[in-house]
Amino acid sequence: MINVFAQFFKWLRGRTQSDEAKVGECFFMYLSVVTAYLTAFTSGLSVSWTSPVIPKFKTEENPFNHTVSTTQTAMMASFLPLGAITGPILAGYMADRFGRKFTMMLLGFPSMAGFCILAFAKIIELWYFARFLLGIGVGCYFAICPMYVAEISQNHNRAKFGCLFGVFITLGLFYPFSLGAHLNIPVYAMTCNIPLLVFLVVFGIFMPETPIWLLINGKVKQAEEALVKLRKKEPVDVQEEINEILAAVQENQGKGGFRELIRSQPAKRAMIICIGLVLLQELSGIHPMMAYLKPIFQASGTKISPDLSTIIFGLSQISSNFITALIVEKVGRRILYMVSAVGCGIACAILGAYFFLQTQKADLDGVFWLPLTCMVAYMIFFSCGLGPLAWSIVGEIFPSHVKGIGSGLTVCVSFSASFFVLMTFPIVSEAAGMSAPFWMFTVVTVIGLFFIHYVVPETKGMTLAEIQDTLMRGGVKRPDKEVQAVAPESVTTYF
Repeated sequence: MINVFAQFFKWLRGRTQSDEAKVGECFFMYLSVVTAYLTAFTSGLSVSWTSPVIPKFKTEENPFNHTVSTTQTAMMASFLPLGAITGPILAGYMADRFGRKFTMMLLGFPSMAGFCILAFAKIIELWYFARFLLGIGVGCYFAICPMYVAEISQNHNRAKFGCLFGVFITLGLFYPFSLGAHLNIPVYAMTCNIPLLVFLVVFGIFMPETPIWLLINGKVKQAEEALVKLRKKEPVDVQEEINEILAAVQENQGKGGFRELIRSQPAKRAMIICIGLVLLQELSGIHPMMAYLKPIFQASGTKISPDLSTIIFGLSQISSNFITALIVEKVGRRILYMVSAVGCGIACAILGAYFFLQTQKADLDGVFWLPLTCMVAYMIFFSCGLGPLAWSIVGEIFPSHVKGIGSGLTVCVSFSASFFVLMTFPIVSEAAGMSAPFWMFTVVTVIGLFFIHYVVPETKGMTLAEIQDTLMRGGVKRPDKEVQAVAPESVTTYF
């Protein structure tokens, strides 16, 4: 087992057979990515924080002097997506105006305050406010963190690092299940601040601002110093890279903001692509799968216990996210996306058929394993494309001068869709049966398949400048020869 992890991290640092992956990489860049993704870990645990806490409301550990009703529990859960909807646009503006690094650090404090309130507050209204603060942090990190990582990465490892965003979120989602039930509420809440404290100290002291933002704001010397740290090169060795970024910045000058997002052809197309991808992600059924996992298994009548099914479901999610990070640079985004959409659609269609036959009193004892198999298959396919790649593309596809506001608006749409699906899933299931929402998810994946094929460009091996050129031309995939003519392997552009 140790050897397996050693081989994985050896690959992660670029020690593969590919010569291109060895160009300009150093340990410091990987440390920067992992440190930035501590915010993704915190986002994941913020979402699932209430899972081990809610059962304690019925015990002597209840921090309030009254019984917590079902409505109050639902409100406690719903305030997080509400905060996630309200925060990202302002965070995107701040990232464009004050920098990615400063904004990420500043947004750590609302989350820390939220966990502190949850640890010591005895009034349930303060818990609502704390969940709202955590939601602000989650939404803002979804907008800014992929952007930061994309701007410090290189064209041959950008998608790999982008997929790790989903890995850290998944690890965070399962942190409460592993420790939360074994700690009292104050200790459990305060331990959730540890990743943020590490992030604020290490990220604040050692990690640089992105070279793109520094050059956009005329800070050439600081951008040079950042690239020297990230690439482990001498100043003279990064000068060509600096010149490439400056040339791209001068060709794409803009003031940013909503007006530029609407007027710029690449920005408009990037907005359409990103909103389409996050709508496909949210409306394909992932959040109902996660939120109503045990009720779905119980409704299926399967003989496998819901607790065991949940564990299997979670392990499949974590492992498939890792596998996606391993293969995305070799296979490409579009192929993985289309395979993911087809797999998720088939899994949902079969689940819908199973629940429909169940309502028809069909004998399903011989296929008791089918619901778990379909849901695990759904998670594997989702984690190979629809899940992690959406945020990877959001981080790389917007023009740099509107990247913050564009990412923030995309996150708002994403969490709004998530809130809508979570609210309507139990209503539709009760009114039309459990089969109806799964068949609706199937229809969404079919529509998404056509959207990916005709609208989403392949960005494999492209620099950020080449992505903008592809969006300007309105293409879906740029010919390999043209890419090589514009950007030889020895030059990496970050715009």
